[in-house]
Amino acid sequence: MKRRGTPEADLQRAVVQALRLILPRTAAIYHCANEVTEPGPRGARRQANLVGMGVHPGFADLMVLCDGRVLFLELKAPRGKLSPAQEAFRDAVLAQGFGWALVRSLYDALGALADHGLTTRVVPQDPVRRAARVRQPAAARPGGKCDEGPRPSDDELAAFYARMVNSDDFLPATMISNTMCDAMLARGLVTPERLRMRGVR
Repeated sequence: MKRRGTPEADLQRAVVQALRLILPRTAAIYHCANEVTEPGPRGARRQANLVGMGVHPGFADLMVLCDGRVLFLELKAPRGKLSPAQEAFRDAVLAQGFGWALVRSLYDALGALADHGLTTRVVPQDPVRRAARVRQPAAARPGGKCDEGPRPSDDELAAFYARMVNSDDFLPATMISNTMCDAMLARGLVTPERLRMRGVR
């Protein structure tokens, strides 16, 4: 039976899988189911109960605890927009000095780890810095600017994606581009058969 989902749900599964792969084993990755999708009065009652138990409107999709740091990740489809509650949560988190990032792709998630100084087991931390895709007010950033730096190398990215293709974990078919498939094949990291088996190509 084929797994059903939304682009954001597929992205979240892929990001969680990647974080579990590359972060230290001591890191904690947590998702708070803070919304009830059931319509009608019953759904409204369940949502009210959750709020009473501490659920916070606008809470980020993922919270990462690693290296003594806290990073909140809000996952959105390519054209998804933040709700007012999500914007308020972002502003509150940033005002307290915690990390927050808007993630629209797996690459955004990897970049957010580097931007916020989290150690990974796959990509060296210091040389891997890139312009943050963090949607935050300029006043919340030091000097009002994003810290720009070099992106991960093509070899590092190809090796990272190849590990995901060669595993048996969930992998959205749209997660890996044709260009990345070609890069992995050219480096001998995956086989055409494996890509077809995983539904990537």
